[in-house]
Amino acid sequence: MFIVDADPLLDQLSFHYFVPHTASALEDASPFQLISPGISETKYAFALIAESPRDVTDLIHTSEDIVTYRMAGRGLSVTPLPVTLLEEVLPQMSLSALTVVVSATEGIAEQTVAVIKTCVGPVLHVSPAMWRLDRSLLREYALTAASFWKDRPSRAHHAKAIIDGLTNWTDPLKATQLPLMDRKHLLTWPNYSALRSAGFQSQDWDRKPLVGTDNEPYYKALKESIDAIVAIRDGVAADHPAADARSRVDLILTSPGVVKHWRQSPRHNLPSSTQSEARLVNDLLRQIVTRDNYNFLLQVPDGSNAKTMFDSEIVQQFLSANLRDLEVYTAMVSIRAASSFSPVLRLPTSVNGAHQEISQLASAVRSDKGGSPHKLNRLTRTLSKRLARNLPEWIFERLKASQRIKLISDAPLEWLPIDGFPLMLRADVSRVSVTPGNMFVQQTLRCSEMALPASHFQDVLVLRSFAPDDPLRSLLALSMDVYKAAGNFPKVRVKDVSTRDELIAALNDFHGAILVYDGHGKHDSSDIGHLALEKEDVNPWSLRQLARVPPIVILSACDTQPFGASHATSANGFLAAGAHTVVGTSVPIEGKAAAIFAARLLFRVGSFLPLLINRPWRSFRWSEVFPGLQRRQYTSEVLRRLTALNQLSLGDKEMMAIETSVGMAIDTGKEWLQLLLDHIAKAKQVSSESAKQLVLNQAAFVEALVYTQYGNPELVVGFEG
Repeated sequence: MFIVDADPLLDQLSFHYFVPHTASALEDASPFQLISPGISETKYAFALIAESPRDVTDLIHTSEDIVTYRMAGRGLSVTPLPVTLLEEVLPQMSLSALTVVVSATEGIAEQTVAVIKTCVGPVLHVSPAMWRLDRSLLREYALTAASFWKDRPSRAHHAKAIIDGLTNWTDPLKATQLPLMDRKHLLTWPNYSALRSAGFQSQDWDRKPLVGTDNEPYYKALKESIDAIVAIRDGVAADHPAADARSRVDLILTSPGVVKHWRQSPRHNLPSSTQSEARLVNDLLRQIVTRDNYNFLLQVPDGSNAKTMFDSEIVQQFLSANLRDLEVYTAMVSIRAASSFSPVLRLPTSVNGAHQEISQLASAVRSDKGGSPHKLNRLTRTLSKRLARNLPEWIFERLKASQRIKLISDAPLEWLPIDGFPLMLRADVSRVSVTPGNMFVQQTLRCSEMALPASHFQDVLVLRSFAPDDPLRSLLALSMDVYKAAGNFPKVRVKDVSTRDELIAALNDFHGAILVYDGHGKHDSSDIGHLALEKEDVNPWSLRQLARVPPIVILSACDTQPFGASHATSANGFLAAGAHTVVGTSVPIEGKAAAIFAARLLFRVGSFLPLLINRPWRSFRWSEVFPGLQRRQYTSEVLRRLTALNQLSLGDKEMMAIETSVGMAIDTGKEWLQLLLDHIAKAKQVSSESAKQLVLNQAAFVEALVYTQYGNPELVVGFEG
């Protein structure tokens, strides 16, 4: 049943789920994650959709078939939109697409019904009065839509496929009972939601909640649900190797978060009736931001009445606000998990407590001398250890077993240590931030692939913005000339821009897939990111609806997603403006190294993508491209760092031989990092373990590691054509 290439017929048979919500102003957003009230009140609609069929073919598939397709990239199509926009969307959608509207409240349902009456084509409406979205209901609706389409030339073929497949229908999806008990806790909800979406059922709940004074019962329940999904995926991979090879995500690693204000704000001035209540509120807020335990461990001050304290209005307001955000967060992650049938590993919010270590590292890099290598190495190791604090060993074993990891977190989880080295070197990672909340919703619900002909990736726009006498102005051009002489290189257009209007005009005149910004960036005391163009600063958030932003954006500039900054970064701005994925920088970058990195990435586009497209499934994901370049650059920088410190004695020829050997291992999916350590050990005539400690002590922080992919690079797919 496995189809490796994009199938236009299947895309036309997708269910398009819409969740209307009330519109609200930014100032009405939730205090912790900035989620609008309209989205919060529709959370149960998203939870319902997460366990629903993706398309008509799901209705004729077994559990194994559904898992196979979802692993290979066939995700749910879910769109939240203000209810006032339904009249602009539904009438047109009803004519050509399987359109399902899920109204979470009676008020929204009434407005939806009024719009549906104006639609010519059929629309399925799920409302509180009829709160079900099962397979038989969707079958009936699909047949109704097919009857409407069958006399329309553009849709007759799709109508015939639906009628042939569903008329004499016996549901092939037989519930598979698993030896697990879902205790209905938000921690494990995404995993059980993914399981249910493919027909796997847990044992009847014994009504005992998941509780504990420490993390042990939570970890046990979490691990059981993860292991169940992994076992099913492994079985599918054994039967369908291509599904595993094309899998976009093996694991979702996540942790809830709050906006920067709560991490830094002095909380002693919050209103409270008594000093005891103030202490309790401060403790509660501290634990909402970061705590080692999944549950709250609040202590009532001596001599205070516990019930009175916890029933106080301000305590209940904060607890309720936090719970509402957590429910929305869980619903969104559930949709992402079900779309790729991936397990979700939710970490305690203790990872958000690394802001002090993050700030120290960022400050050291920004010092006048760029930070001493010894100090930067030490602070990097401290950051990694802080992120890993108190996490059990099985979590690291699961991370080591996962090749493609989706990070959904504000914390820089790409720096989690795996055998001492950052996770970003061990797995293909990209990150979606959880704040601001509405943008998190937008990015997490982006589950459908964007398929482009491979030729579009060979069309690159470089937007350069430097003063004529800036010594950095020519560095990228010179670096590109070097790599052009080495072999295949994409078609690159360099356009100089100095103002916002010129930037917008250049973007709107470009139709390729990749944008490189080559210029200065800053994230100053306003805590808002800007591109520092030659003549004016530009906030990328302002480009929304004004500029055509390509799906892939590479920001070769300082501080485009800086450590410890607010959510108002340049990288997030480009995502909000329409990019699918953005490569951002966590600290200031050195000009020459940045030029080499960008040029080397473009060389990889020209030389590596043709190799990927020649695989049997004739396609690639952008998420396969950037990590390999980062590892190759890391290899080069480590060897040069150790040579500069006289820890290695390597000539250019010897260094090139090691880089080539390790690079081949990187590109063929072999154990490249151990190979690098073995080469260093041989050159230095020490053990491999000694070589490892040398690298960790002397090159824990190198320039290649300040780049991170944000957004959804795994959803940008190139195909032959």
